[in-house]
Parts: sequence; C-alpha cells; structure tokens
Amino acid sequence: MNFYHLLKYSCKSYFVNFSYFTFALFWLISLFLLASFETLYADENRHQKQLDNPTLLESTDIESLLKNSADSLLSKKFIKKLESKKVIAISNIQNTTKEQLDIESIMVIFKSYILDSEKFIFTNTIPSNANKIDTMIKDSRKLRKDAEYNQYTTKEEGSLLAPDYSLWGKISKKIKPQTKEVEYEILLRLTDLTTGVEVWSNISKISKTLPKNMIENYKKEFTFDTQVKMSQKQWKENYEKCLTEDINACQKLIQNGVPSTNDCNKESCNKIGLIMRNIGRIDEAFDYHKRAIDLENYEGYRYLGILYESYKKDSTNAIKTYKIACDKYKEKESCGLLGSMYAKGDNIAQDSEKVIHYYKRACDLGSSIFCVFIGMMYDYGKAVKRDLVMAKHYFQKACDIDNEFCTMKPQYETIEQAAKQEWDDCIKYKNPSVCKRIIDSGVFPSADKCNDGQSCNDIGVIHKIAGLPKQAIPYYEKAISLGSTRSYFNLGLLYEQINQKEQAKKYYKPACDKGIYEACYGLGNLFLEEQDFFNARKNFEIVCDKSSSDFSGDSCNNLGAMYVNGYGVRQDYDKAFEYHKKSCELSSPEGCGNLGHLYETIKQDKNKAKQYYGKACDLGSQKACQYYKSLNNQKIH
Repeated sequence: MNFYHLLKYSCKSYFVNFSYFTFALFWLISLFLLASFETLYADENRHQKQLDNPTLLESTDIESLLKNSADSLLSKKFIKKLESKKVIAISNIQNTTKEQLDIESIMVIFKSYILDSEKFIFTNTIPSNANKIDTMIKDSRKLRKDAEYNQYTTKEEGSLLAPDYSLWGKISKKIKPQTKEVEYEILLRLTDLTTGVEVWSNISKISKTLPKNMIENYKKEFTFDTQVKMSQKQWKENYEKCLTEDINACQKLIQNGVPSTNDCNKESCNKIGLIMRNIGRIDEAFDYHKRAIDLENYEGYRYLGILYESYKKDSTNAIKTYKIACDKYKEKESCGLLGSMYAKGDNIAQDSEKVIHYYKRACDLGSSIFCVFIGMMYDYGKAVKRDLVMAKHYFQKACDIDNEFCTMKPQYETIEQAAKQEWDDCIKYKNPSVCKRIIDSGVFPSADKCNDGQSCNDIGVIHKIAGLPKQAIPYYEKAISLGSTRSYFNLGLLYEQINQKEQAKKYYKPACDKGIYEACYGLGNLFLEEQDFFNARKNFEIVCDKSSSDFSGDSCNNLGAMYVNGYGVRQDYDKAFEYHKKSCELSSPEGCGNLGHLYETIKQDKNKAKQYYGKACDLGSQKACQYYKSLNNQKIH
C-alpha cells in the first residue's frame, strides 16, 4: 500500500470525506512553504544587511593593523624586562563600524603575534565577545573524585592561573567626505589588573578609498551638516553616549549644529572638543580645547594632553601639557595621567618615584581613583615597598572623596600576615606573581644577614619560582654554609636548569652523598647525557635500590634501558626484565610501558604485553595507551 492509499484508507476509516482531507493537506503544505519562504526571506534580509554594510578591509589589512599593534606592545621597555610569562585576559573588543567583522578570529591573529614573543600567555577561562570560554577547562575539573579516572592525572584545585593584564579594544571607522575615503582604526589598551593602571595603548590606522559602486552606501555618512534639531534633554542624552565613544550619538550632535570656536563659551568649548575627538576630527578638537584654555577653563590642558599622548603619540608635548595643568592650575586628573605616563614608559623612561609623586598629587587634589591606585600599589608592593598602613590611609582618602570606594581595604592586616598567608600560594602552587609580591614586600633579609639554614633555603626557593634564579643563588649558598643539606640539591637543580651542567654536578654530588636521592638521579641523568655510562649506572643503582624515593622507579627504568641497549654494560635481557619490572612495581609509567614492550618483542607474549601496556596507560603514558589499543584491536586478552 503506497502513501496515498494509506492516507485515503485512514480517512475512510474515520468517516472523513477525502476531499476535506485533501483540502487540509493542501493547507499544511502551504503553511510549510510559507514558513520556508519566510526563512529564505530572513536569510535574504541578513544577506542584504551585509551588502548594505560592506567592509573595505581585506585580510592583509587586518594582519597589518594587528602586526603594528603587536610590535608596538612588544617594543615597550617594561615588556622586555619581564622575567616570566604574564597572563592576559581578553576583555570585550567593541566593533563600532556596523560591519560584519569576526572579532574572535581577528583577535586570534593578534594573539599569535604576541604568543610568538614568549612574553605573554592568554587565559581561556574568562569569556568575552573576542574570546569564547573553553568549557573543557571547567568540565575537566569535574573529573576529580570520579573513580573512572586516574586521579593523579586530573587537574589540581587552584591550578588555574589568574590574569595579570586585561586587553580591551575597539575597531572603528571614520568617514572622510573630501577624499571619499574610509579610515579604519584598531585601538587596543593593556591594563595592569593589580593596580588598574593602563600600561600600554596603541591606535593602528589604515585608509581605504571607496569604489564608485559603494559610494551610495556611505552617502548618509558623508552628510554631517544636515540640521537635526533636538531638545536639551536629547542633547544631554546623546552627549553622555558620545562620551562612551558611541559614534552615532556624536554624529547626531554634530548634525544638530555646534558653535564655532569663536562662539563657544567656557564650558561648551571642551564639550565640543570631546565630541570632535570621538569622531576623529582631532585637529578641530585641538582648536576647541585651546579655546577653552583661552577662556580660563584649564581642564582644556588635560584634554590637550590626552590628544598629544594617545592620538598624536607626542610624549614630549603630552608631558609638558599635563605638567602645566598639574603644577600651575592644580588640575587633579592631569597629575594622575602624568603619573600613568611614567608608569607606562611610552617613549619616556619609566620612573617609579614620579609615578608615586604624581599619583599622590592627584589624590591630594581630590581624585578618588588615583587615591585607590596609590593604595593598591602599597597594598601589593607594586613599585613601592609594601606598606599596609599607607595602603589603608589612601583607601580611606578615596572613601572620603567618593563613597563608592568605601569597601576598599588592604588584603591583610600586617606585612607578616600577608607573607605568611601568601607563602603557601607561592610554594605549593608555584605562583610566580605571588612569590614576586612577597619578595617585593621587603620582609626577607638579604642573603648575608640570613641566619637560619631552612629559612635561607626557602627564600631561595621563592626567588627561583619568582623567576629570579640569580638572586636565589646567594640564599642557597648561605643555607649550605648554615648546614642545609637540601640546599645542595636545590642549587644543583637550579644550575642544571640554567644549563650550567658542571656547577650542577658540583652540588648534586654532596647532596647525593648525604642521602638526597633526587640529586643522585639528577647526577645520573647528567652523566647519561655525556655518555659516561659507568657513572650514570652507578648513580641510578643507588636510587633504584632505595624504593622509598620518588625517583626510584625512573632510575630502575633507566637501568633497564641501559641493559636493553648495552649502554656501558653487556646487553642482558634478563637484567632488563628485572629492572623494568621493579620500575613498574614502583609505579613508573615508562617502566611498565618498557616491560610491556619487552614481553611483546622479546618473549612474544602479547597477553602479558597488553597487561603492562594497560598499567602504563593507567599511570598516564599516552604512548602505552596506543600500544594497548593496538593489541586490543587484535583481540588479545
């Protein structure tokens, strides 16, 4: 029975006239086609919207703009001085062009340039429109306490890295009616999340000539002089939006009509200057702010300084302008902005003393935000010696000026409490920024004044984690002189990591002789690299015999490999089996994997091989997992 007859049969069974059924079926099909048409129409609308807002940017243009931005960031002095990689979180990247731009893909290009420098890494744990969160980061942590997974391979609590910096940006375009050009800009700003201070900003620009067939699309944007009368309330609303860099709001204000520089008054000159700045008419913005100064509105100096600093990239005139406003006219925000210039070090030398001086000056003149900045610097020990009393003082000043900041307070009551609380975060989680903060707080004595072996050793460890290995060395040496056996190993390990192998052996040897078996293992590996197989075997045997050492399994595995390959010993598969088996019993994934390989290739016992590959896989060896899978596919039991 075909579909038609089935429907007809069903209808007759229910005493329904088939002509009515056909009519109903017709309407169902019509509704389906109508829905499909609406979907197609919606898709066509979306396509038309893209055609109405075409972009002139090509992929090479975007790459060029982002390369210029990346080069600008990486050229900064404070970046070159970084001793450890810093974490950046991508904040929102605004697109005010009205064009269909893939912001996430654009930022991937920028990130690739930055990652190549090996100065920064990016976190994927904080979502934004330019950086979708990687849900696997969170999902993988749900595997804790799941009996199906080897818990040694799950991610520890507290292992995620918090960002050190935030990167915010905006992509905009400006219309040039006279030349029929569109100028695209990418503005990026890097902010230190510890202090809230902007440490870098850059604007990269590129101009594109409009093809004749696209001029019609931009026709409305060329007509800036169309009069649009608005009420005082509407003007105020649009002005507030304009200050948040809403280009449309700024253009509406221009269309409504603004007084010339000769006609604006003491208050309105600066307002119009800000409008002009936000739509990219920088030269006109200069004129309005200069006119405001002529009319004795000295905030104009601040706005001129911003134009020099951020738009003209003229640090000399920016500093000069800010200084006049700060020193002569006591313009508080200019003092703070001047301090920020010395913090960033853009085309000027970074100067911590001047940062502190001008931030304090801004705070004393009544700027709550710069009171907060200086308080945070004292709280975290950023560019100043950590001082929680001073931090509390400046947070209170901020509160006195603005109630919004009354919740601000130092993280800890005393410096000693701060160091004690952060000690575990530094050592346990090996967090470089926390370790650096403890060091900068000034709680540690110098190496020559350190008088306790254990303390000297721990201070050396903190310096090493903070990425300051050279500063760690004198603390380890002092700890050794005070009888710290562990410091021999720590110093040997440090020298190995900075590729001074002979110095590493010098300190590993006494540590090994004193029963620190990690040092014997390290010494064995150094001899193995030099193909001094006799001394390598000698040290691996010491550790392999001590089943209590964390490195015993790896040492036994190395001995097994030496007997398999005949390195410094007669090739002996029985010895190799003995050492690899012991290594596996000591939970070495490599030992279990190599034992499985011997069973598969030497003893031709695939059942045993699969058993040991499986154990190695459970211990975290991905290579062994692949071997296990291969045998499993062969139906080996």
